[in-house]
Amino acid sequence: MASILRNKNIPMGFVLVELLFLLLRIIPIEEYDENGKKTGRIIGHAYDCVDTMNFDHFRIKIKGQAVPLMSNEDLQKLREQGQKITVEFTDPTVLMYWSDKTKTYEDSFSAKDVSLVETEL
Repeated sequence: MASILRNKNIPMGFVLVELLFLLLRIIPIEEYDENGKKTGRIIGHAYDCVDTMNFDHFRIKIKGQAVPLMSNEDLQKLREQGQKITVEFTDPTVLMYWSDKTKTYEDSFSAKDVSLVETEL
C-alpha cells in the first residue's frame, strides 16, 4: 500500500522543533520547457539554509517570488563579515515524493515567503 503522505504538503512545524534557519545561499529557480531545457525565465528563488537546532541542510523554494530577500552577492558579503543571517519562512511545507533518479523517497521544501529575523545566535 502506498503512503498516505505521498504528494501531500505537510507543515514543517509538524516535523521540526525550531523553524528558524541560517541562510547560506540564494539561488534563482529557472523555468524548464517541455523538453527539459532551461528557458532563461526566473520563476522563483530557492534558499539554501540550515536549521538552528541540528544544522540540517534544507533548500526551501518560493515559486513566484520575483525579487529575492536580497541578492546572493549581498548575502555572501554579510557572511564574509561574520554575520549570521537568520530567516523564517511563511507557511513552510515538506512534500514527500518518489525520485526516479535516486529510486527512493525524497523531500521537497517550499514556502510562500521569507523574512529576516533579528536574533542572537
